[in-house]
Amino acid sequence: MAQFEISITADYVPTWGLQDAVRELLQNAKDEEDANPDHAMRIAYSVRKKVVSITSENVTLDRAVLLLGETSKRGTGARGQFGEGLALALMALVRGGHTLRIENGPESWIPDIRYSDAWGREVMVVETRRLQQPRTHFQIQVDDVDQEDWATMTRRCRFLPGADRDDVTICVGRDQIILNRPGDVFVKGLWIAKMPGLRAGYDLNTAEVDRDRRLINTWTLQA
Repeated sequence: MAQFEISITADYVPTWGLQDAVRELLQNAKDEEDANPDHAMRIAYSVRKKVVSITSENVTLDRAVLLLGETSKRGTGARGQFGEGLALALMALVRGGHTLRIENGPESWIPDIRYSDAWGREVMVVETRRLQQPRTHFQIQVDDVDQEDWATMTRRCRFLPGADRDDVTICVGRDQIILNRPGDVFVKGLWIAKMPGLRAGYDLNTAEVDRDRRLINTWTLQA
C-alpha cells in the first residue's frame, strides 16, 4: 500500500457539492470516449444501493492526473481543459461524506481528507492498493446518491443514456436549440446555467465557460 498527498486544502472550491463533482467525472469520461472510441463510457445507477458508477473502458490513468494543471486536453476543444477537475471532484465528494471506490487498472485508489504534518493543514490524500485481479478500466463508484440527485444529474447531462429522449430540438450547424427547455444553457451536453430571458434552451458546441462551468460568454448567445 502506498499513500500520496495532493496539495489541495479541504476547504478549496467550497461551493462544490455532489452535482459539481459528478459533472466533472462525467465530463472526463465523455471527453475520453470522444478522443478514443475504444475508451467507451459506461454509466450506471443503482436505486437500491444508491450508487453511481462511471467507467472508462480500456483506460488506466497515471497518478500524475491528480496534479493540478496536468492535462492532455488543453487546446483540443474538449469539455475539460483546466487539468484539475478529477482531483477537485474527488476532494469535494469526500468532503461531502461520500464513500468512493476507484479501480484503476491494477490498483485501487482510496481518497480521503487527513491532517498533513508536512503542510500543517488538512489535505486530500490518496491510498493505493494492489488489486488481486487487475482491471482493464478506470471506474469510480460514488455512494449515497439518492434518486432525486440522480434525476438532477440526468437533467443536467444530455449525453447520459436516455437523458435527452424527450427534448424537442432543432440543429443549427453543430449547435442545438432545445424548444422544450426554455432558459437552459448547455455546452457540449453539460448544463451551465438557467437564463430566464431565453425562450428556448441551447446546447452549444464551441462556447467558452469558466472552470466551475457556471459562467458563459453571453455574447455567444446573443450573436
